[in-house]
Amino acid sequence: MITTLDEVAEPARGAVRLLRASLLRGLGDDVAAIWLYGATIFGPRAIDVDLHVLLRQPPGASGSKAIQAAHDTVERENPGIDLDTWYILLDDARKPEPPPNVGPWHPGVRDEHWALHRAHWLAGAVIVVHGLAPQGIVPPPEWQEIEQALRRDAEEAGRVLSGGSPYWTLQLCRILASLETRDVVRSKLDSGAWALERLGPGFAPIIRAAQRYYSGVARPGDLDLIKSGYPAFYEALKRLIDAA
Repeated sequence: MITTLDEVAEPARGAVRLLRASLLRGLGDDVAAIWLYGATIFGPRAIDVDLHVLLRQPPGASGSKAIQAAHDTVERENPGIDLDTWYILLDDARKPEPPPNVGPWHPGVRDEHWALHRAHWLAGAVIVVHGLAPQGIVPPPEWQEIEQALRRDAEEAGRVLSGGSPYWTLQLCRILASLETRDVVRSKLDSGAWALERLGPGFAPIIRAAQRYYSGVARPGDLDLIKSGYPAFYEALKRLIDAA
């Protein structure tokens, strides 16, 4: 697991550094913390870059413009980088309830993976890009909170049966692995490897196709294989998830 920003592969490393500099220039001391987590710290390649930015107060109109300008700068300087960024209040981060986004995009939407994020951060699966560390701020999640988030994701996965994707294929593997092992600090690729050992050989093609996609070595036909095989894959894993 990557533990410092210096170890993060380019162009993600440069994008995160540029975002940090732009946010601090536009918001100053209102930026209490910037946390990097997710696939970026589990390996050399990530589909997107997951970040939580903690603010000391709501950004207001001027602050929202500064946030938008910071992201515009990153996108202009780093084409192809997808920053998946939550903006939440420091005070809300101290609570177990999912915090609402206070950034300029989808304001008020709550982080329904809050319990899972806290579990990752408190286990050390996070890079503190700026400011305060999660320890001493976010409360440790109860297992009931984690289980609810996982089962909610499993239900969500059933709403995309006609559009199966590498994301949902490996996410279902991660949900099952997390429930059966009670270890949620795992990546999608790690969860896919776990599922290959746990499940029968009939599901190896769809899992391996999703793994290749996330590893940047997808083969022609992999996405079609996933799309056509996803409904049966979902039904099989949903039965195991319900029984876990």
